[in-house]
Amino acid sequence: GRRPHHPDYSFGDLISLFVVRELLRKGVAPHTIHDAETWLRKKWKTERPFVSGDIQTDGRGIFVDDDLIAGQIESADRHGQQVLRELVRERLTRVRYHEGVAAYWIPVDGVLVDPRVQFGEPVLAGTRLTTSLISDAARELGPDWTAGRYRIGAADVRRALRFEKRLASAALA
Repeated sequence: GRRPHHPDYSFGDLISLFVVRELLRKGVAPHTIHDAETWLRKKWKTERPFVSGDIQTDGRGIFVDDDLIAGQIESADRHGQQVLRELVRERLTRVRYHEGVAAYWIPVDGVLVDPRVQFGEPVLAGTRLTTSLISDAARELGPDWTAGRYRIGAADVRRALRFEKRLASAALA
């Protein structure tokens, strides 16, 4: 049911979902994520606060930089309570930010999702080749033919096949 070049979700939606998933993976409770998102929506007056590059976690809470006090961060799930930066070091790493806003996402090594490249379709990093194109070609014509035709390595073909398989299984779940 995919419509080419007409995404069902915006890049901001995908990044927000990714950040929530990463927070859950790091052990943050769902109610903590909800509380932080609610507070940040009001504070920053934005519908998608998790698209900011300032989101940090220690595995229990969610923190953002406090622009007013150097060395301090705010606990978003505790409505802005101040915390010393040294106590919280772990950051989300797969979303890359530019000027405080998500610029692109690396869902797995070697795959890039960037709204400026191929309409935000997942591509093999360093190319403009979509993972769906490479995966479809490899299934129809073989991995060796695909690697030669598109001048990419066999590892890139395998990466595209694995990524598309993960996407398909996630869509069915």
